Amino acid sequence: MIGPDANVSQALQRLEELTLVRRVRPAVLRKARQIRYEVPDNLFCFSHCFRGKYEAAIQAGLSDEVARRIVVGELPTYMGHMFEDVCRQWLLREVREGRLDVLPLEVGR
Repeated sequence: MIGPDANVSQALQRLEELTLVRRVRPAVLRKARQIRYEVPDNLFCFSHCFRGKYEAAIQAGLSDEVARRIVVGELPTYMGHMFEDVCRQWLLREVREGRLDVLPLEVGR
């Protein structure tokens, strides 16, 4: 019989193979328990974060009000994670194109 930890590991491995999740390790203070998984598709993440929460209001025709609430109250916090990714991408592009005289050994959270 396979234990619950093995089932979770198998499921995460399969999701990684399908590129539905990716394994993220911190750049410093690495420990086995610090491995996290994230969904690489930004549209899916946005939809998962907000659609379920506001589904009833959207179906009731309140999509403009929902959009306003998300943009004013929740989007700044949500976008922090996206901003980190953009910064990592920028750093790697600048190094690759020779505009930064640094060779990062690792870029992470």
